Amino acid sequence: MLTRIYKILVSDSGNLKSYNILSRLLGLIYIIAIAPLFFQIEALIGNEGLQPASKLLELAFQKEGLYAILHFPSLFWLCPSDNMLLALVIIGSIAALFLLLNLYPLFSSIVAWICFTSLCVIGGDFLVIIIDLFLSEVGFLLILLHLSIRYFGYIPKLAHFSFLYLNFRLWFSMGMVKFYFPGSTWTDLTFFDYFFPNQPMPTPLAYHFWDLPHWTHILAEIWLFLSQLILPFFVFGNRRMKLFAFSAIVLTSILIMLCGNYGYFNILSISLAIILIEPKSKCIQNIEAHPILIYNLRQYVLIAFSSILLGMQLIYTLSHLAIKIISIKFSYMKSSKNIHLV
Repeated sequence: MLTRIYKILVSDSGNLKSYNILSRLLGLIYIIAIAPLFFQIEALIGNEGLQPASKLLELAFQKEGLYAILHFPSLFWLCPSDNMLLALVIIGSIAALFLLLNLYPLFSSIVAWICFTSLCVIGGDFLVIIIDLFLSEVGFLLILLHLSIRYFGYIPKLAHFSFLYLNFRLWFSMGMVKFYFPGSTWTDLTFFDYFFPNQPMPTPLAYHFWDLPHWTHILAEIWLFLSQLILPFFVFGNRRMKLFAFSAIVLTSILIMLCGNYGYFNILSISLAIILIEPKSKCIQNIEAHPILIYNLRQYVLIAFSSILLGMQLIYTLSHLAIKIISIKFSYMKSSKNIHLV
């Protein structure tokens, strides 16, 4: 039974070309995220910067001791200096360039992720934001991807499903989080009447989007709910459903880019959706042709670790969904109680 389950988990997904494109695109995104820091990092978190990273780690170590290393996993601990910051930026940029060129992709993905994460966790208000944390998460999965290619020679279905679920979690979570906001702008379809001029970094086109007739704002909000609450489920469907989900993700991401500046986030979301493009005829490798796979300890470890990460993603999504359902239930009970008192 266990052998049968294992064979299903490690069977070939047939999506190697899409993942090769994704790997190169992530190299480009790493460059966009890391390289500009060469001109900014010292002023932001250097020893004489706005939020010195060395002081952050010093304070964390005083309060938490060695546990601070777990809270701030960074190579900066080894040498808390401006030169170390610059070294992380330069080495990370070079590794990202190698990844873009598909040179030593496994080694490059590891180095780029370590350098970027080392900077991200000590970046204070400048780097520890959802966009950077999401890139770090995708980068870590990319390492598992290249490990899979190295030890299996293809993309196992378990690794493929992890990326499918990441696409789902990204968009479905963006849809669910809208119910956490107070007020009625989402429920009465007036959100875009206020969003365009009040978003953090509007583009010049944002004014023209805001100036459109109100019915276009209503349609845009309906589309947003569809693309973030319904269409994410399509990533688990057949090839046509995946293509439809990919088109929806690309369209929504482009519209967001046109009206607001959210850095590399939308490029990352489009890149991640590349894996939804499946070839009509897949070149599937037969696991029976490689009996040694069943007894390879490294592959067992890789599959076990991938399963744990996927389980953590599932727990994250389900916990947020449960919290929202409970909050809605209590809100309903409270409102019913108030109505009864009246």
